[in-house]
Amino acid sequence: RSLLSNHARIQQRIRWHRRFLTIKQLVGYYASRATVKGDTRMSVKYSAPQNAFSLPPELIDLKEHAKNVVERECFPLEAKFLSNQWLHDEAKDLDIRAEGQTDGSLPLEDWEHLKKVSQDTGLYTIGLPEEFGGGGWGVLGEVVVAEQIARSVVRLPQALVMMPLREGTPEQQEEFLLPSMRGEKRFAFAQSEPGAGSDPGNSMTTTAVRDGDGWRIKGQKMWISGAADCDYFLVLAVTDPEKRQRGGMTMFIVDRASEGVTTSPIETWLVRKAHQFNVWFDDVYVAGDRVLGPVGGGFGLGQRSE
Repeated sequence: RSLLSNHARIQQRIRWHRRFLTIKQLVGYYASRATVKGDTRMSVKYSAPQNAFSLPPELIDLKEHAKNVVERECFPLEAKFLSNQWLHDEAKDLDIRAEGQTDGSLPLEDWEHLKKVSQDTGLYTIGLPEEFGGGGWGVLGEVVVAEQIARSVVRLPQALVMMPLREGTPEQQEEFLLPSMRGEKRFAFAQSEPGAGSDPGNSMTTTAVRDGDGWRIKGQKMWISGAADCDYFLVLAVTDPEKRQRGGMTMFIVDRASEGVTTSPIETWLVRKAHQFNVWFDDVYVAGDRVLGPVGGGFGLGQRSE
């Protein structure tokens, strides 16, 4: 029995070793791979890790850099943040959505200072592609930095950029993507519905029908973060009920100020200020040039929203 048990453990270790070797090879492949024509995946700045349980040396340095910034700039403001339990109205203009996650706030000048620190230290757009002016550290770089930012209740501001905007036309990128990276335009992602959360493809009821050169959107979205303070929504709607997620859903850029758009907060016991909302689109007109990506291609965009 002992020999069989040892044999089983040895075989299990061999299987684990093979699995981790495969992971390492895959990480190395994608980390060092340059973006090629027709491939929307971005190249990143770090090399492959030495093993499955370690970060590449470049990301270890990035982690230490983010740690130092947070400890130097955010930690000293925590007492001030927690002593003010009500949101400053003027902070809404700076895209500081972290105030909705914890009861507390800071004066606008403190948020402006933190935003400048984030930009000057390269953390503001850390994970976005370099070709758009981002840091080029990819998703793993974002996770490493987010881990350090989350150590403080005072969240260091970062650009809240919806990744589907990368798939827009050059005109859409100029009008929406680049200002979003600078923190000048704010977006909220509107996909979830009261009856369509984890299965939007089969359950979504929000529809968009053609109206001349544009579209009319009708439906309700739910649990939409940042809906009260955003400038635009990225709205996923059904445009072909027969195809649905297989070519029948389209993504739209919808101005929050459009006629027919209304919001209401979802109150919870977690914090005083709601940060998620119901959003209604009541026959909202959207111009044809506000379709993001191809008509019918919205479901795929929605799967890589942020």
